[in-house]
Order: sequence, then structure tokens, then C-alpha cells
Amino acid sequence: MLEELNSDHVTLQYKGLYNATIASLKDGLAKNSSKLQDDFYLSTFHPIMDYTLQTIYYELPRLTGMDMSDWITPYLFENMNFRVLKDHSLQLYNLNTSLSDTKTSSFLIKSSGDAESFGKNGNMEFEELNDIQKKINPLSTNLSHNDVFPTIRESISHKKILDEEGLIVVACLINRTPNLGGLARTCEIFNVKELVISSMSQIKNKEFQNLSVSAENWITITETKPYELCKYLLNKKDMGWSLVGAEQTANSTNLLNMKFEKKTILILGNEKDGIPANLIPLFDTCIEIPQVGVIRSLNVHVTGAICIWQYAKQHILT
Repeated sequence: MLEELNSDHVTLQYKGLYNATIASLKDGLAKNSSKLQDDFYLSTFHPIMDYTLQTIYYELPRLTGMDMSDWITPYLFENMNFRVLKDHSLQLYNLNTSLSDTKTSSFLIKSSGDAESFGKNGNMEFEELNDIQKKINPLSTNLSHNDVFPTIRESISHKKILDEEGLIVVACLINRTPNLGGLARTCEIFNVKELVISSMSQIKNKEFQNLSVSAENWITITETKPYELCKYLLNKKDMGWSLVGAEQTANSTNLLNMKFEKKTILILGNEKDGIPANLIPLFDTCIEIPQVGVIRSLNVHVTGAICIWQYAKQHILT
């Protein structure tokens, strides 16, 4: 750019920066090009010649460090009577063994912004990839697709009926549907015994379902109207349940110091007004989440999720 400007003044003023930039680029290219060329994706893989089921389902998962349970051998497709069409570009096997003979060699560019992310002269370094994102599959089963969902629902419902302990989350004071949907998802993930809402019609709401991602199919959800809540809590207390309100009060317990009973009911307040004052005397304790910011309180779904996590650490994940 400086050469195109053809200005002695500009060239002299920025000559040091210009020379440093050129030197840095040359040094970086020389240092990293060999590492790039060693990677299978740039040195061995051919997007046309290697366009096969063997590459897609076996070689690429193997070379990118995916778990072995995710590798699918081409023999499986043969057993499924996969037919190779001569005129079709997608074939079953690779024409040569170059990709099969290649060892795993994946690199990524660190972009954390730390000083360690840069080598000498400020060049970005490459680091071998030793961890990848992997989604768990809790529905691994030999059942057919038509049988799996009803069977799991029955199993979960039967287990929760038999359990006399657990965490019940009372959310019937919450008005906003997205908060309820997100809370349902959290409850399912941490095996909450029951979620109590004000109306069963809420689970049919699209906003609820977008946030719950089908959690309503796997957890027990019951209905209690806000005006019935006092009676509901008194009945549960008579049955030996510990009532815990998520509310900031003069005598509330720091969540970090809270020891949950196995039979606990967690009561969450309204987004705006919190928990009604007439209910607080019914509780065995109120808990609050320690904060260091200026804003007074967390979103009710976030509050519920943190409290559920603390209970799960003590009684479910141990």
C-alpha cells in the first residue's frame, strides 16, 4: 500500500511498521505452513476422490478425534444391502488407502487473546486438538423408534411414583411462559421429582416448548392455582416435606451454606413481586443466592436453576 501511495513522507513515517509487518508475515507463514501441510485435511484428503461413505462415516470421524462409538464402518452399509451405482458420485469405498493410512492430526488456532496464544514476533501458534464437543445420548437403547418414547415415559413415571423423596419445584407464581419452559428443561436434566405450575395449558404454548425442548414429556408436571398454594404447602408440610422459599429476607440462608433435606419443596416467586408475604411464615427456611453486582436480583428461572443445581449436588449427583 505504501509503495502504491508513492509518498516519501508517508513511507518514511511508517517504514518501521511496514518492515515489521512484512517480517512478521513471512516468519509466520514459514513456521505454520509445515504444520498445515501435515494435517490430513490439506495434505491427503481429496473432496472428490474421497467422496465415499467410508470417508464420511468412518475416516473423517476417526481423523477428527470423535469417539469410536460414532465411527460407522462401510461393512455395515454392505450388510444393509447398500447398492453402489456406477454413474453416481457417491461410492462405498475409497479408491486408495491414503486416507486410511493417515494418522489423526488435527490442529486449531488458539484465539483466547492470552499472551501465551502468540509465539515470538506475535505470530499465532497452532496447538493439537485434544478435546472436542460431544453430546450425550441418554436414549441409547435397543428398542424400536415406535416403542422407545412410551416405554421411557412409563419407566420415569413409575420411578417417580415410587420415590418418596426428591425435589418438588413450585412455579405456579411465575407468569412468563419462557421462564416456565426453561425451568422445565432444568428440572428434567436434574431429575426433579415434580414441577408445579398454575395451568397445564401453559405447556402447550409454543414459547414454552421452544425453551423446554420436550422436557414436558419426561417430567411430572402438575397444576396448582396461586390461590390454592397455601393449602397445598400446608398439606405437603404435614407429609414431612421441607418448605424452602427462594427469597431475600432478613433471616434468609446463604445458598452456599444450605443443607437441603431429601424431601424438599422449592418455592419460586413471581417475576415482579416475588413470594407473597403471607406464605413466608410457612417455610422452614428462605434461601438467597450471594451476589456482588448492583442489580437487586436474578431472573426467576436462573434463580431456580441455581437452587436446583445445589440440591442436585447434594442428593442426585453424588
